[in-house]
Amino acid sequence: MIRIFSSTNSGSAFPFSAPKTLSGTLNKTMNETSGASANYEVNLAIVSDDILPNQIGRVSFRASWWPALCPQNIHVRSGTVVKVIGRTNITLLVEPL
Repeated sequence: MIRIFSSTNSGSAFPFSAPKTLSGTLNKTMNETSGASANYEVNLAIVSDDILPNQIGRVSFRASWWPALCPQNIHVRSGTVVKVIGRTNITLLVEPL
């Protein structure tokens, strides 16, 4: 049996409400910069594919994988914990801790 959810209340075919835009949520998270902040850990990611100078790698961030670039143009090895400092389109800007 296939069940189709009505979009009368949420404006979506899904039975739950999702954020209107990911970018708004992501930008809000990345604007919390204080090391003393209770949400400091939210800005941390783990490199899954090496980030080479001037090349995009890949990180695991908030239970998903994202393309990532280090503006310092250094080699960041897989397994390194990095801090998300910004975003360009869907590419996260990161720096090693």
